[in-house]
Amino acid sequence: MKPNKYMAISTSSLFLLCLSFAQAETLPITQLIVKQGKEIAPSDGWAGQAGGTTGGSLASWKNIYTVSSAQQLRDVVNAAADQPKIIQIKGTIDISNGIPYKNFADQKKRSQLAIPANTTLIGIGKEAKFIHGSLLVNQFQNVILRNFTVEMPVDVAPHYEQGDGWNAEWDGITIEESQHVWVDHLTLTDGSFTDDQYKQKDGETWTQHDGMLDIKRGIDFVTISWSDFNHHDKTMLIGHSDGNGAQDTGKLHVTIHDSVFELIEQRSPRVRFGQVHSFNNLFMGDAGPRVPAYRYQYS
Repeated sequence: MKPNKYMAISTSSLFLLCLSFAQAETLPITQLIVKQGKEIAPSDGWAGQAGGTTGGSLASWKNIYTVSSAQQLRDVVNAAADQPKIIQIKGTIDISNGIPYKNFADQKKRSQLAIPANTTLIGIGKEAKFIHGSLLVNQFQNVILRNFTVEMPVDVAPHYEQGDGWNAEWDGITIEESQHVWVDHLTLTDGSFTDDQYKQKDGETWTQHDGMLDIKRGIDFVTISWSDFNHHDKTMLIGHSDGNGAQDTGKLHVTIHDSVFELIEQRSPRVRFGQVHSFNNLFMGDAGPRVPAYRYQYS
């Protein structure tokens, strides 16, 4: 069973509070649509320990938003800063705003959406989705990500590493130097651009996908629950590198439960230094011929 397809969080209209006319011109109207936006991380995972993860559950009415574009999301983040906030995602958000990335610098500048502290980012129904970019939780505490899909970004200018070939740069979601993050009911997938569409450059595969979900650089108290990881190579990294022990030792407490890993190749997860609690997960793969591009290696 794929959690996000068949067990998506239900929605119900509960409350409505209108902003002033001036505020409504620049920010979405305040409306609590998904009641689960008020929920906190349960105690069955690391995110529920050491004080717990509350995200934006304590948000006042003025800090509950519905957004349907990347710019609206950025506006909300800038306006609410570190205050508790609930940001509800409606429909598909194209982080590139429909403008293809020109090069590495352009993609670096425009393709990442930062999610700040004390935030619940939650999708409305089954249609909430991010495409053509990445979500980044960097040096923030107390973040909840729930009930949406992230289609993996495609690197337009992979870099070459001697002995390792062409490598992509951008992850679907990166969580680093942060604490208390709950990832729940997400779907992460290569989506419309699968690995069998890679081209050859200088006689080697021009790899354009990096990681799905990277948890690294001293991150601590994370729970990943009821999520679906499918059609990808480098799926989940817990711990930045073998040489990052000074920052990671004693941290990287991560729980993964009730999630599906389907047609992935590797890193489901790959763990360095962390204390990882894993239960009730389903791994489905094919170690034979690629179907169409994902030959199972390890979990």
